[in-house]
Amino acid sequence: MNKKIIVWDLFGGGQNSIYKGLNGSNIYEIHTFDITKPIHKNQHIVDLSSDDLISKMKKYPKPEIITSSTLCQSFSCVLNMKGGGTCFWKLNKNKNKLIFRNKKEFETLKSGFTKRLNAETQLFIAKLGKKCIDNTIELIKFYKPKYWFIENPKHSLLWKYIKLNRKDFYREDSMYMNEASYGKYGYLTTKATYFLSNAKMQLKKGKIDPPYFIKTDSNGKKWYVLKDDQSVKLRKDLDSRMIGLANINKMIKARNVKSGMGGMDFVMRSQKQTNMKNKKTSRQISEAGPASAIPKALIKEIFSNFK
Repeated sequence: MNKKIIVWDLFGGGQNSIYKGLNGSNIYEIHTFDITKPIHKNQHIVDLSSDDLISKMKKYPKPEIITSSTLCQSFSCVLNMKGGGTCFWKLNKNKNKLIFRNKKEFETLKSGFTKRLNAETQLFIAKLGKKCIDNTIELIKFYKPKYWFIENPKHSLLWKYIKLNRKDFYREDSMYMNEASYGKYGYLTTKATYFLSNAKMQLKKGKIDPPYFIKTDSNGKKWYVLKDDQSVKLRKDLDSRMIGLANINKMIKARNVKSGMGGMDFVMRSQKQTNMKNKKTSRQISEAGPASAIPKALIKEIFSNFK
């Protein structure tokens, strides 16, 4: 019997995308590392933001492939602030490195969505995100797997951090920013995502039609109406990404027919899962919601590039 290829999936326990995408394969042995409750025998509870992580990981089988969906909350473009940057991140004066804001500057700049965020908590989250990506990079550097990828949204500030702050790791001539759209792999949401890797891939990308259409009722009001189930609708003056919140049971049904990815975090909350956002705890690294799951078809295509 041929020995299976060892895969380390870092930060993958929230949705277990790699395990589910390759489940049943006689080629790969998937080891998932996170602080979530394990769902398969090779899922290990490890705080990937901890110090001296390399020593703690030596007891596991040496990886030939490493995948990482590191904490994106710290680098999210959703939390962009006035003056540039994402919450506590900003460019230094020479614009050649990302640095932390001070708490006073944060309080001065926050507005709109960021106005209700606590400075102490957001600084903690920023530092947590830094630990997560730095540990990911150190593991890749130490184990030198044949193939690896780091996944985050296309517009995440994470990519700027890697290119500017981790020049000891990043190599433009041998690393590739592989772009993929989840909408091209069965999800009715475009969600442009980068997979930074040492393997060059030709993944499907580009915008797709939205999962809803706009309808005007007899009173002149406009509504978003879900294509898969026209009984699901939401007023047009609300965020179209929240389509599906109108009826959570139908939202789940819509998800099963590959539609309506918006609002999936609400599904998690409806299942009474604890939301750790805006709290000072390393539990944040396991917060991947259903909308963060990588499509199975995309997982299989990525791994087809790992010859």
